[in-house]
Amino acid sequence: MIPLFQRTTGPKHRTWLVHGEPDSAQKLRQGLTAVHPSTVEIAELGGEVEF
Repeated sequence: MIPLFQRTTGPKHRTWLVHGEPDSAQKLRQGLTAVHPSTVEIAELGGEVEF
């Protein structure tokens, strides 16, 4: 079985985590950046993002 983080392939420029508790989001961020060395941001309540 392929771990979940390795199923998403291709270049990642920026990833936003928008749900979950802060501690869980931080752990997920660490896991994602270990597999996909790109920018992973944790969204803040009321924050805005421009693309």
